[in-house]
Amino acid sequence: MNRCFAWRIALACCFFCLTPLPAIAFTLATWNAEQASVESVTRREPTLRKLGDALRAQGDGKLPDVLVLQEITSYAAAARIARAIGYADANVATSDAGNDREIWPFALEVAIITSRPAVSVTSFQSRADERFPPFRLSLATGDIGFGTVQAVKVPAAVALRDKETI
Repeated sequence: MNRCFAWRIALACCFFCLTPLPAIAFTLATWNAEQASVESVTRREPTLRKLGDALRAQGDGKLPDVLVLQEITSYAAAARIARAIGYADANVATSDAGNDREIWPFALEVAIITSRPAVSVTSFQSRADERFPPFRLSLATGDIGFGTVQAVKVPAAVALRDKETI
């Protein structure tokens, strides 16, 4: 009888482990922030507030769960955009540290603003350089952390030549 009971538990565990869980829907939007440095974002804050209003209007009063930004110069610029749009307790992840003094096109990164938990951030780069890790910032607490950098294998047919930057 104990052996039969053990098999029932094992089968129940297999059933629960193999039963697919339903997908959880989330909203996603992208926006090209147009060479967004802290300075340019500061100048555009009234426009960014209007963008937040428009996003909330499209999302039944809510901002997107995930907002992907292109052409960001630093985590500080991404955080300023997030706050101006209206994200209060979101997480911000930026692909590179950036310093807001670099000029286009070398400092343009991507950032993700999400209301979902961000447990880790990894930047996949064709030329991985651990001196430039991605940032992770919690708007709610102000805590800033670093992610990791990993190399990605780019096929030779599309890879940049050695020492070619763009």
